[in-house]
Amino acid sequence: MFNRNSKIECQVARLRKHGQMHYLDKYIYALRGKFLWKEDQQWLRDVKEGRISMTDFDDRVAAREARNEQASVLHWRSVYALTQQLADFFEGAGTYHHGTLTRRLREQFGRRIKLLRESASCGSGFVLELEDGPIIGSGKKIDEGFVFVNFVIALAGELESASPDVHSYFSAVERASERSTAVASTLRRVVRRIDTLEHQSARC
Repeated sequence: MFNRNSKIECQVARLRKHGQMHYLDKYIYALRGKFLWKEDQQWLRDVKEGRISMTDFDDRVAAREARNEQASVLHWRSVYALTQQLADFFEGAGTYHHGTLTRRLREQFGRRIKLLRESASCGSGFVLELEDGPIIGSGKKIDEGFVFVNFVIALAGELESASPDVHSYFSAVERASERSTAVASTLRRVVRRIDTLEHQSARC
């Protein structure tokens, strides 16, 4: 009964023959290890009552998963495209001032984009809230405009070759975070070096 290579119709027929169809939900879960949604449970009731076959059930599940996968791909492609638009915007903005960027973002993107600061409990860094999308920068604690702008630009670059799915997106976020942190660290060392040289020059 738990041989994955056996035909599912034959296995279910055995359950029916022995009057055990009330175990069908648990049996399918144990056999396949997949969570059963409410829709799945309704379709399995149809199987128990003889309205559809297990093949019909599997066809319906496969069709739903294909639709969900297509919708997910379209969603993440939209997120990637919008992130690229944001990167283009920041590259041409010519400022890192929060208020100025907020105003210009509203002018260009309307309500689709909001530049905010996370609450102190989350790190109090800059974030971009996308309409029907992830919050860019959430949890990264980026509180400098220059660093945040470079983070968004780096993220757009990482997404160019990323697959359109949630796992690839967040992997790209981590790589972009590392890149922008490295740029910020280099910049701070340069600034400190310049300050030191200016201080030494003033003493002379």
